[in-house]
Amino acid sequence: MQTGGREMETGGKQYPLPEGATSRDIQAAEEYRKISRVNDTEIIAQNSGFSVEEIVAIKRHVFFEKHKTYDGYKLLQPDYDMAVAWKRLREGRPEDRDILLLRHELLESQVEKERNCSLSEAHAEAKKQFNWEEALLESVGEEGEPDGLL
Repeated sequence: MQTGGREMETGGKQYPLPEGATSRDIQAAEEYRKISRVNDTEIIAQNSGFSVEEIVAIKRHVFFEKHKTYDGYKLLQPDYDMAVAWKRLREGRPEDRDILLLRHELLESQVEKERNCSLSEAHAEAKKQFNWEEALLESVGEEGEPDGLL
């Protein structure tokens, strides 16, 4: 891990960390590194009802691809709640909100590619149909997933 900087070194993959990264941010970046190094697409497809191809597309979108933002192309910043959801999916104990997350990310990926638009535009479009953030808020509150799940 690179300290004092904004990225975590992950053996070839770097995930951005925000200024003043919290322990949850660091845990999320470590979990993203783990996710990026394991082939879990078949098991998540089995556990979610999505096709392997859909899970591959989602995984690429979230963990590997750079996205057009207001200030360039960047990887998604590691998200603790998303990392927890992915872990539950891999372990075969998904919550309804985890399936909603997959739907959201799949649509977001499709919109971003089809329209060649920014991530924020694709996110807003996907959120209209599959509002994972709202479901997360309703399920676990403003603090998000409890600490200690990663």
